[in-house]
Amino acid sequence: MNEARLLGLMRLSLLGRSGLAIALALLATGIRTALLPVLQFVAPFAFQIIAAMAAGLLCGFVPSLLTIVLCAIAGLYLFIAPLNSFAIGVPSDELGIAVYLILATVAAAGGAGVRQLLFRVVDNEQRLAVALDVSQMGTWRWRRGDTLLECDDKLRELYGFAPGTPVEIAAIEALILPTDLDHVREEIGRAGDGFVDVEFRVNLPGHGLRWLVMRGETRHEDGALVEIVGTTRDVTKRKQGEAALRASEDRFRVLIETMPLLAWTCDADGMCDYLNKSYLDFTGVPFEDHLGQRWIDALHPADRYATLGHWKDAVATRQPYEVIVRMRRHDGVYRWFHSRGHPIYDDRGEVTRWVGVDADIDDIVRAREALTRSNDELEALVAERTRALADAEARLFQAQKMEALGQLTGGVAHDFNNLLSVVLGNTELLEQATVGNATLERRRESIRLAAERGTSLTRQLLAFARRQDLRPQAICLADRMRGLDDMLSRTLRSDIELHLSLPDSLWPVAVDPTQFDLALLNLAVNARDAMEAGGQFTIEASNVTLPLGEHPSGLAGDFIRLIVRDSGAGMADDVAKRAFDPFFTTKEVGKGSGLGLSQVHGFAHQSGGTVRIVSAPRKGTEVELLLPRSFEPVLATPKRDKATPHLRGGTVLLVDDDEAVARTTCELLLQSGYRVEVARDAASARERLAAAQIDLVVSDVVMPGGTSGLELAREFKRARPGLPILLMTGYAGGFVTDGFPVLAKPFTVAQLQTALDALLAQQTSSLAAEIAVSTDA
Repeated sequence: MNEARLLGLMRLSLLGRSGLAIALALLATGIRTALLPVLQFVAPFAFQIIAAMAAGLLCGFVPSLLTIVLCAIAGLYLFIAPLNSFAIGVPSDELGIAVYLILATVAAAGGAGVRQLLFRVVDNEQRLAVALDVSQMGTWRWRRGDTLLECDDKLRELYGFAPGTPVEIAAIEALILPTDLDHVREEIGRAGDGFVDVEFRVNLPGHGLRWLVMRGETRHEDGALVEIVGTTRDVTKRKQGEAALRASEDRFRVLIETMPLLAWTCDADGMCDYLNKSYLDFTGVPFEDHLGQRWIDALHPADRYATLGHWKDAVATRQPYEVIVRMRRHDGVYRWFHSRGHPIYDDRGEVTRWVGVDADIDDIVRAREALTRSNDELEALVAERTRALADAEARLFQAQKMEALGQLTGGVAHDFNNLLSVVLGNTELLEQATVGNATLERRRESIRLAAERGTSLTRQLLAFARRQDLRPQAICLADRMRGLDDMLSRTLRSDIELHLSLPDSLWPVAVDPTQFDLALLNLAVNARDAMEAGGQFTIEASNVTLPLGEHPSGLAGDFIRLIVRDSGAGMADDVAKRAFDPFFTTKEVGKGSGLGLSQVHGFAHQSGGTVRIVSAPRKGTEVELLLPRSFEPVLATPKRDKATPHLRGGTVLLVDDDEAVARTTCELLLQSGYRVEVARDAASARERLAAAQIDLVVSDVVMPGGTSGLELAREFKRARPGLPILLMTGYAGGFVTDGFPVLAKPFTVAQLQTALDALLAQQTSSLAAEIAVSTDA
């Protein structure tokens, strides 16, 4: 235990060892001070040199330097005249201090060297202990006349003794089986001055029979045994493995003899020396008649020459071989066999034996012949699979094309939204300037309508790109469709019949209601334009469960299938394949944007479903929508409270890198009664927020400089938790907002005011709630 504590001190951290070195310096100084009257004629630094050596041993060389320096300082002050001063009165004392420093350093280095040697000895002892423990090996020593065995705890564990207890020779001999004890004594007596190596069994209470192996070196004097030093190891698992191996060999031998395969072995030159019972029973020939290469006689005459050639090549090249041959059964019938042979190599890579089996494949060969006769059916299956693969590749290409177009159109729509923000904002800013001037008012209105038309087109582009801000909720599709009956009737002409097939058992569907209405309206408009002479427009809905891997889209689970069918002109196959492409249309110029079906495609896929078109010329068009089932309850549409306008004013920090958009938005905010501070990037926004009294922040999401508007909003919210923040974006969705309200570009002054009013109302409600909580508390 004392050794463990000493090693624990020596293995402290550098900080701990430094503290110990300081303590040793203080201890040496204290002892020298206490014994000053007795040791006044002893050198002032005698105890300090001893302390330096102890510090080197316990703390290492570097921390021991602390002890040396501190002892030198204390000795100079306390023990060298003039006392209680750092002055040196006698010049010879300077030499004494120098000698002390040299001797103390040498002593510390010597102690540190002893420390390293001690660590190596301890480490070697630990490694030896670990090695003995891992190898399950105990060490022991016996001298003539001893009744107790000198041994370690591992040996005690092997014999079932408690750690640290004395081990008597008689107690060990009592555990060894009597027959094995005689054998052990014989081996020890036979060893002479040399080594003894003997295995024996012991019967341990609670552990049963165990196998041990004892290895030791014996020493004799005058022909009498005087000492044995050795080790003992538990080899029970090895013995059990050997027994299991023998049992496995027996089982394998039984398996080979009873299996229906024809098994054989040969020497390195290919001369057979073993055939199993199945082989002998099949040929009906005694084993002696198969020795050497006479096994060739059992083969069909037409196969003998080629088979013997394969076999000789395999023997010459020392490589595995396999061949299909016909072998004669004992009744003279030939059957097809698949013969395999494999070489067995020794440690040098030389072939020592061959083992092989002959498997009866006669039924397989005849089935293969029957299959060959059905080659036409096989070719048909191959052709069908080729067509299916081509269809899958076409669908993959279409999906990749739509994804690429979606990314392109989404980026274009974002840039257009910034441009339209400037146009639409300025048309509203011009409203007061054009009052009373009909011409200017008419032109301003034309610009506004064109900008709103562009806004609608960009939203359709974003819908196709799957970047619109969907707000899915559980709705009853049948109720929703019946509510759209009047709108669909007005969209379709009077010569078109509308048919709805909507069972009440339809599951709720998880979609954005507004986007669903728009998708249905786009399909109705396309159907109307395709039925110039009138016709039928049918909408059917049903529940469907798609098994995994069966639908071409890869979807699986519960869906609502919505079929929208018309009896119009239909589309050719090449037109139907491009129907969902943005801006693709077969209508005349000015009668279609080519974005209606693109919106349907984007809506379906962003909602977690899919859409496909089936059409043919003069056979109408069928559009199938699969929309995911909702497991949430259908909620009643909440009534919207009339928005309460809030007092406008205060200072708004506007952050937008686009100069034109920033200027237009600034004027809209000024027109709404706010003071405005404009920043073009995150760095300048931070400066404005720190320098001015900012009441509200309006920031674009996408900005240069590595910091987005969302990241800036998070930063401002951490700095000022109560600061209202409104984000603007040219994208309609597709990013995490962390609960910050988002205003989509382009927007009108009314939409901007509504968004700011809602933000301020929410801020007022939160503040009131906090005041109420504080009052209650």
